[in-house]
Amino acid sequence: DVMHVFGKSALTSAAVSFAKATRKPLMVELVNAADDPNQAEPRLFSSLLGVGYRKDTQIVCLSEGLKKACLNHNYEPRQLWVRPNPIEGSKFYYEKGRREKYRQRVSQFGFSDKILCYVAKFIPRKKQDFAVQVLRYLPTEYKLILAGPLEKTGPFANRDREYFDSIRSSIREHKLEKRITLIPEFVQNPEEYMKASDVFLMPAIGEAFGTPFAESIACGVPVVANSLHDVYGGWINEGKNGYMCNLDAEIWANKVIDAIKISEAQMESASAKILERASADVVDRAYYERLITLS
Repeated sequence: DVMHVFGKSALTSAAVSFAKATRKPLMVELVNAADDPNQAEPRLFSSLLGVGYRKDTQIVCLSEGLKKACLNHNYEPRQLWVRPNPIEGSKFYYEKGRREKYRQRVSQFGFSDKILCYVAKFIPRKKQDFAVQVLRYLPTEYKLILAGPLEKTGPFANRDREYFDSIRSSIREHKLEKRITLIPEFVQNPEEYMKASDVFLMPAIGEAFGTPFAESIACGVPVVANSLHDVYGGWINEGKNGYMCNLDAEIWANKVIDAIKISEAQMESASAKILERASADVVDRAYYERLITLS
């Protein structure tokens, strides 16, 4: 009854062309940062059916930046739904006095340490190497956990391995081995790493949304993020749940210190507010309403 398409590939392009040809209602999810929201359909289909999506297509955008890209390609505001990736509220939520409990589970660092955390796949655009540089400008009680999968096969495995090795080399060069924990594997319990931490880092470039930053705020942990205002601008409230700044390591170090000063009461409030907007239950209800309208 409804075609629901995520991302861009040869398969999603075929699905879009099929929906256009058969006049099936279509919902398209834009999940990666890109200037062009359209699928790369075969020239024969685009010449017969037109370039891009029909005017009755529902286009789901993860951020205001993706919405702007759609508007620049002459899609109408009524077609566009800006929604975040949903936050699983049963896992990512505020817990009073959380740090000590989770720190014992996932960290080798002490209760008096200041722990920074970043959970992301080890690929160059995630900028874990920048997080290492930030730590150099912070006092010795500041520690860093970098956790996330590292591809061992596939077309980018060599690139990612070289990137990971460069991070380890930088850690050794600056004698940070005792201050940084590297976990190059898929993390089953990211919420525990967040709740064990004092600040979550988000230095990635080219993000469409970057779900972990929102999950961290839901856990009551402040965020310091790259200045991607079209991505984070509606979510990070400066001085209330985190900060945004350009990728200057010394400036970031100062913002990390500022973020730690954000009170528990402010972060508890920030957690409630972001779950009111972006919990899985809230997003699911909005999907239901739109799918009913489409079908």
